[in-house]
Amino acid sequence: MIKEYVAKNKWAETVEYCYLKDVEWNTIRDRISGVTLGRVIYTITVLKTTSGKCKWQPIQIRQNYDGQKYGASFVNGNMGLAIPSECSEAMKYKK
Repeated sequence: MIKEYVAKNKWAETVEYCYLKDVEWNTIRDRISGVTLGRVIYTITVLKTTSGKCKWQPIQIRQNYDGQKYGASFVNGNMGLAIPSECSEAMKYKK
């Protein structure tokens, strides 16, 4: 899903791997009514640049809620700027 998002948006970097930043989903509610709209979870995506350097990019995964069940997961967007990192540090959680 994240690789497809990166390709669709024509990023120059390639995805090395991703891991979940959060342990649980965070519920999104309407600010006025409090009705559940969906839920999100954050990933850290490790990217490799064309020059061989690495970056960490927070990316949000979302599921909309229809009142009965959650829908399919989709990438809701990248959150903030990518953080440059040494590849040895960026790859430390890769299994």
